[in-house]
Amino acid sequence: MAKNRNPESERNPFKVVLYILIVLALIGCIGFLFYENRQRKAAYREEIEQMASGETEYVRAERMSETETEKQTEKQTEQKQSGKNMADSSKGETETESESESETDQADAAESTESESETELSAETESETETESESESESESEETKTALPQKLRSIKIVVLNASGKEGAASMWKEVLQKGGYKTISVGSYSHKEEGTTIYTKNAELGDDLRSIFPNSNVYESGMDEVKSEIELPGTVENANNADAYIVVGKNNTEVF
Repeated sequence: MAKNRNPESERNPFKVVLYILIVLALIGCIGFLFYENRQRKAAYREEIEQMASGETEYVRAERMSETETEKQTEKQTEQKQSGKNMADSSKGETETESESESETDQADAAESTESESETELSAETESETETESESESESESEETKTALPQKLRSIKIVVLNASGKEGAASMWKEVLQKGGYKTISVGSYSHKEEGTTIYTKNAELGDDLRSIFPNSNVYESGMDEVKSEIELPGTVENANNADAYIVVGKNNTEVF
């Protein structure tokens, strides 16, 4: 007959306690692991937050630095622009002043030039007036000095060169024309004469011609003999019916 076992007798209290301890140990390990994991997560989260905070601070500092740099750059740019504007303004004022001074100088120079021109023109006008006045005075003086009566101006005169000097007759022709005589012919005499001789039947004419030819002799006769000694260049109408013949000698080769 089988022997019945008692369950209570089979239960070992030691085993029960051991089981309980193992279960508690397991629970404790699980709890510890859970706590440890939680602590690690907290530490990791805190580290992450610190890193994020540090990065934020770094970014903020970098941004602040960039902002300050930009502000400094803008300030420097504004200062440079302001300095440039001031320089341009000063340069513009200087150029304006220079242009104004230049225009003033040009205006003064123009006024001075106009004044000088007016002065020179006035001086030239006065000089010309004085010259004309002197010329007129001299002309009047010469005309007064050499004025001829109207009846002598139409006198026909033949001037003959007997001096041996070429051009003497033409020279005295000009002198006679300046003296008022209008009709004068010139020619050559057949032989040389030392002195000047005037042949005319007009006493008044002889006196006037003697005043023109110094050291000359006046004869009322001998005109026909003179005609035969005349050597005229070509045909001269006044040669045969002249009122006076002037034979210029060596002593009248120059005008006094």
